[in-house]
Amino acid sequence: MISKVNPNRIQVLFDQFLQEKQYIQNVSPNTVDFYLQSFKAFNLSLPLTQAQLNSEIVRMRQESKTPNGINAYIRGLRPFLRFLFDNGHITEAPKLKKLKCEERQMRTFSDAQIRAILR
Repeated sequence: MISKVNPNRIQVLFDQFLQEKQYIQNVSPNTVDFYLQSFKAFNLSLPLTQAQLNSEIVRMRQESKTPNGINAYIRGLRPFLRFLFDNGHITEAPKLKKLKCEERQMRTFSDAQIRAILR
């Protein structure tokens, strides 16, 4: 277990995180929305554990969410996890690694196709 906080406080802590991001770090409203969507996607509760984070990722994959979509949620949740650790709300910084994604190769034209286009 990497948390020492009351289980009912996660929403309060997230609201505090959002306020700091908005009023101290002056992030845009779109960024705040992004953080909020990421937080909701993970459906967290305290005590926060690495196993809980991993099981949330498994749940999202089972719901057919794409690895790229889950990676976006991970990117949006990491600052909140860091906030929890930096402010002493959790005793260990959880590790959320991005999922491996398929790399798409751009289709290119052959030399003959390029010559045909140029003609």
